[in-house]
Amino acid sequence: MINGLGGAIASSYRVAGGLFATALALWIGVALIELLQHAVEWRLGMFTPGDGIQAGTESRIRAGFGLTKVAAVMVCTYLVPRYLYQDRDWQRVGRLDRTFLRGVAVLAGVAVLDFAIPAAFARTVELVFAMDPGVAVMWGEWLGVVLTIPLMALSPWGIGLIAGDHAMTLRRSVRAMHRRWIWATLLMAACGIPPLVLHIALNDMAVGASPLALGTILLLDSVLVGFMALLVGSSIWTIYRIRVLEAASDS
Repeated sequence: MINGLGGAIASSYRVAGGLFATALALWIGVALIELLQHAVEWRLGMFTPGDGIQAGTESRIRAGFGLTKVAAVMVCTYLVPRYLYQDRDWQRVGRLDRTFLRGVAVLAGVAVLDFAIPAAFARTVELVFAMDPGVAVMWGEWLGVVLTIPLMALSPWGIGLIAGDHAMTLRRSVRAMHRRWIWATLLMAACGIPPLVLHIALNDMAVGASPLALGTILLLDSVLVGFMALLVGSSIWTIYRIRVLEAASDS
């Protein structure tokens, strides 16, 4: 089930590194939004020991920037396979046809199933069984983990359509991921967790740092978040390339 995992991980990091150096337009927006969020956090005193963010307007401002950043990361993540599938041609990347819109709909549907259903389930068991909210959330999280297994089979379908593969179908997607969801999960974890850990560490280092050190750390962290978006995008491209494109050429 994990044959070729090491090569797939190495390939994802190589692709992300190459895009970081040659496709600035893919990740610079993510880095700038992260840097802007850090500037707001700095002004609000988040990096001053013992201060932090106050409830109310300040927390809402920071939450708004956080959601904007998440949206930018998602756009970058799914632009990576499209950019690579379209031979790095920005004119072709920019042509948004029905296939692309179908891909957006598929991935949006997967996101709704993976997040909305567990949340609704947690709320339901909390009300019906008078369950502690924390325990109910835990049950919802377990349902989310269980749903990830079948939903993983839909991912190549959405990724292929967004990339511009007009021949991509649900059947091809399910066949491509047959008995490979553990492989895909480990690949994405290997690409997503290390930069996330470093991201958290840099934010911890920023608290109490001198202005010069703080600015340097926040700049590095912003660039890291841009690279992290590229890396996650490269991992889903690797899944699609190996499990769909190369598998089809070998058959």
